[in-house]
Amino acid sequence: MAVVASHSSVVSVSQKWRDNEGRFVCVELRFRGVCFRISSVYAPNMNPERNDFLEAILPLFDPLAANVIGGDFNSVPDILRDHLGGNPSEHYNSTVGLAAPCAFFFYC
Repeated sequence: MAVVASHSSVVSVSQKWRDNEGRFVCVELRFRGVCFRISSVYAPNMNPERNDFLEAILPLFDPLAANVIGGDFNSVPDILRDHLGGNPSEHYNSTVGLAAPCAFFFYC
């Protein structure tokens, strides 16, 4: 993850987090008095590891801060809209871990 700001901008890094495997990186920034967090997620592609990972990072999303979360969640919100193929049992409940703190999900 990279954060680019001009020299005239006053952006300060309040905190930063990362896991040991490089699957989660988060930086908390302050810009003009506003606090927000930018996170990059690369979730494991199989359960139970995926749900365990998502549950472990939940406390790092501050509901009082603006959270921008991107990455590869290796999950689908609706198995019926997913591509054909694969093992449907692996997709069951694959977004349960992040559904609670996120107001919007954008899947590509």
